[in-house]
Amino acid sequence: MELKNLADENIRRIGGAQITFFLLALLAGMLLVCPNLAAQTSDWETRPRTADRNYWLLTGVAFGLTVADIELTQHCLHQGTCREGNPLVPTTNRAKLYPLQLGLTAAQSYLAYRLKRKGSKAWWLPQVSLSASHGVGVGFGLRFVWGE
Repeated sequence: MELKNLADENIRRIGGAQITFFLLALLAGMLLVCPNLAAQTSDWETRPRTADRNYWLLTGVAFGLTVADIELTQHCLHQGTCREGNPLVPTTNRAKLYPLQLGLTAAQSYLAYRLKRKGSKAWWLPQVSLSASHGVGVGFGLRFVWGE
């Protein structure tokens, strides 16, 4: 029993000393490193934000018009009052339509993001062209919904 108590006491004493040394070394390292990190400037402080309010506004409009176009087209197709004008778009169900259309919208939003990050003045063209095409689809869809 005495041997076990002596071993536990030595482990506690050595462990306590090692923990104290580790904490002091960690504190000293933080004191040496942190002032250097604070003195450096990063890119986000010097460069304007790429995904600003205008980018997110156009992205939201593009995604909103895409969803509205899908839903209005599906409603009108199921009523039998219209047909899809684009032969490349699957019209059988929403499960095929959403991944395709939202994937294309996400890809065009990413293209706009990349153009904006490069500093292109025409970064908004992919999103506006997509919004315009879906806006026409929404307009036709509303015509058939209100015409019922």
